[in-house]
Amino acid sequence: MKTATIGADPKFPIHGHAAHQGPRAAGRLRLHRADTYWARLLGLHAYRRLPWHAGLYLAPCKAVHTMGLRYAIDVVFLDRHRRVIRRRDSLPPWRWAACLRAASVVELPAGYCAAYADWKQALELALHRLSLGQQSLNAQPDN
Repeated sequence: MKTATIGADPKFPIHGHAAHQGPRAAGRLRLHRADTYWARLLGLHAYRRLPWHAGLYLAPCKAVHTMGLRYAIDVVFLDRHRRVIRRRDSLPPWRWAACLRAASVVELPAGYCAAYADWKQALELALHRLSLGQQSLNAQPDN
């Protein structure tokens, strides 16, 4: 299976460059799964910026932090059926968020959920593609 690193795909613009392209633009969301212990531990900390239509899926996970992260993120907590149970918009650096009922978490660029009315549908589609094994993430920073 081909693996990808966040920021390495030229099809994904850097955060903010293509932020508001209409109500259906969120459908291009692409999630990467941290599929090793080190990738989950490192999370988004290896990346200077998160591309606008990209996110990181962490499972199992009930809490995330942005200690040492240089940018804010949107955090979406999911139950064991991958249904949204909590959303935290623009979690700033040096903060944490938790949800005891969560089974997994999706980290997205700050403002992504608020920018699109269809963010939930885009997330469901991206999670479906992820369950088919189409995207994974190895802990390889893109210095």
